[in-house]
Amino acid sequence: MQDSTIILSLTWIIAFFSFYKYYKIQKKINYMEENKATCTDFIIKNTYKRKYYIYYYKVDHKDIIIEDKMLIPYMKKRIKIGTSYKIYLNSHNDHDYVSPIELITYKLYLFLSICLIIIPLIILY
Repeated sequence: MQDSTIILSLTWIIAFFSFYKYYKIQKKINYMEENKATCTDFIIKNTYKRKYYIYYYKVDHKDIIIEDKMLIPYMKKRIKIGTSYKIYLNSHNDHDYVSPIELITYKLYLFLSICLIIIPLIILY
């Protein structure tokens, strides 16, 4: 009984943080303007411990370039050079934005949190 409560509490804590990440991104999207950005270049940067994928986007109606860094390479085939993606920009601050990779992955946080709440209940009880 004690092991199941520990497992349940740990999965719910992870679910809470996952839902919080989803909520933060969704809240940022609500007050930003939707724009189109074209991927202009990407760089693979190797460090001692990690490999980074850095994507550069040029926003279509402004002359700003946005950098997006990704650690996990599972999305590397979805972002292609020369393709336009949705991006959300703050109209007052160009450094405050929601990148295309965040837009692709932020709903995964919601699904992960729902699964981490429901599946342990089904398995343990």
